[in-house]
Amino acid sequence: MTFLTFDVTPTDAMCSVNAFFAIIALLLVANIQMILQHRIYALYAYDKRIVIPVSMLFIAIFSTMMVMAVVVYLYEKDHEAQIFGACCLLGSMEWLYLFWVPMMGLELVLVVLAGHKSLQHYFQVPDKTWSGARLMRTFARDSVLYFLCNFLIYLFSTLLGKFGPSVYYQLGAITISVVPPVSANHLLINMYNFAHDEQPTWTMVSEAKASLQFVKDTSRVHHEDMELTFVGTKGSKQVDASSFE
Repeated sequence: MTFLTFDVTPTDAMCSVNAFFAIIALLLVANIQMILQHRIYALYAYDKRIVIPVSMLFIAIFSTMMVMAVVVYLYEKDHEAQIFGACCLLGSMEWLYLFWVPMMGLELVLVVLAGHKSLQHYFQVPDKTWSGARLMRTFARDSVLYFLCNFLIYLFSTLLGKFGPSVYYQLGAITISVVPPVSANHLLINMYNFAHDEQPTWTMVSEAKASLQFVKDTSRVHHEDMELTFVGTKGSKQVDASSFE
């Protein structure tokens, strides 16, 4: 009997990538955060009172988390071992469960800003059937749900790292690396579909405005012709009257 076997012993490079996971996850999440911050800035019309504080807060949080990620990488690199063909860590840092807390705080700030401005715009519109009002309502709903989902994911990862078993630690990190990009793409697709569906309506409105303008121009020209005809008729009558005299 012949057996087919595979050598699954990891190399040093594979173990290094495993220890490098925190930095990779941070860069991925930071990229999504920058995209969503631009949506917040657009919602506030790029008001410097919002753009500057939020940008400085993001830079401070990202810098702090990058330092933490490098420290985690160096620690895991020095405490890794290959046991039974798998990369294992001989212990972990005590504050590792706090890694995503700064980003969780930023998410809380963003969800408050998005929800406040979107609902404020929606309530200020008197006609709730207007497409702009429905757009703001959709944006408020999706934004609040998205940022709230991210906040809960960071909270889940933090609580899992603090109170959960060590074997489930990677579950929180993997969830953070997968769910935010998928949710961001879903949000962008929803907004694109909404704008695409509203495009015929705006086209009809533009055509109606053009038709109305054409009618106004035609009426104005017709009115001017009537005035010229009236003036010409009046002048002819005056000439006829003077000839009789």
